[in-house]
Amino acid sequence: GYPCTVEEANETQVTCVTTERTTILETSTSIWIAGRGNAVLAGEIEAHTIFQYIDKWSNKYSWLNSEPPVDGDSVVVPS
Repeated sequence: GYPCTVEEANETQVTCVTTERTTILETSTSIWIAGRGNAVLAGEIEAHTIFQYIDKWSNKYSWLNSEPPVDGDSVVVPS
């Protein structure tokens, strides 16, 4: 996995920024809280847990088969 530097945290949310990825991995998240251990997601909380790995447009791992678009290609960015 990739370490994630915490930018912001409160009782219900953690926002962090990971290092640049060097390959595409299956997304998963584990949260360890100092002095308390691992956070456990279950039931309703798990159903509303969101993980997003957002890459730069220029990162080749953002694109299918690691092939960024080239001049003349059509690209659709969903809203």
